[in-house]
Amino acid sequence: MEGVQLSQLSALSASAQEAARRHAGDGVVRMWGSLANKRAEWERVRAGDWVLFYTGKRFAALARVASKRRDATMADAVWEPVPASWENIMFLRDMRPIDVPVPRVAALLGYDPGWNGPREFFIPASSRQQHALASYADLSALIVSLSADSSLQAGSDVGESYADIVGGSPEELHKFLERLRARSKGMRPKAKRTIVERIERDAQVVKELKDLYNGHCQVCDDTFAMVSTAKNYCEGAHIVPISSRLPGIDSYLNIAILCATCHKKLDHGGMRIYWDDQQQQMLCQWQGQSKPLARNEHMRTGWVPAPAP
Repeated sequence: MEGVQLSQLSALSASAQEAARRHAGDGVVRMWGSLANKRAEWERVRAGDWVLFYTGKRFAALARVASKRRDATMADAVWEPVPASWENIMFLRDMRPIDVPVPRVAALLGYDPGWNGPREFFIPASSRQQHALASYADLSALIVSLSADSSLQAGSDVGESYADIVGGSPEELHKFLERLRARSKGMRPKAKRTIVERIERDAQVVKELKDLYNGHCQVCDDTFAMVSTAKNYCEGAHIVPISSRLPGIDSYLNIAILCATCHKKLDHGGMRIYWDDQQQQMLCQWQGQSKPLARNEHMRTGWVPAPAP
């Protein structure tokens, strides 16, 4: 749960250090390993799979598999090689603590109520997995339920704070979750054909502006790298709404590169981006405060759309 400091792996090969660094947050990488005799099970694990961790007769954590690496040297740098190397490594993400009793998981998987929990790394049979999903719309709903059940353990500090945040007692929250679970059971999305009119925009201008700021938000400077492309994510936003269709509305001077949150603030939250003649710069006004944009290389003057003909 505490993770491994990247500095602990400094003696490893460059490829091993790079593999760890790709999954590190704040200099910490979370890993799990199994012995060589569990390679067959380890081979079946895929990126995106969820793993539950069992200790002390309870399931204490869950995480998603980010990637795998078979590396005895790396394993020995992280764990004591007793009785052998924990060489079948999983890199983990979305790690979260839970507190789920064994009977809850036993019931999910259709095991006998006397099941004492796993003794070592194993993957439940497909029939057991299907049994667990029978009452949920999908795997994500099951994971949310396990996390919620953990948060609502009677008498726990986490449960009490969870109830305080969302309002109501743990019992009321359980009823709420049960209602959502019943509504979601067996739901399948329906497709509906519609005709939508979209305003054409100059996509090339937006692309070049995104490249100019390397995907960073002009207001808050935030961004994140997309898993699919490794490129920084951002959105092109029209300061004066393009829906007005005024002449020149798609000018580069009317386009700001924003993160998704700032874009929604601009569209729906009352945020304003404007040119200040006195300061001779673009400012952002949000919740009564005005400040210069964090980044601005292309809007060097005020811009007003031409009047409608």
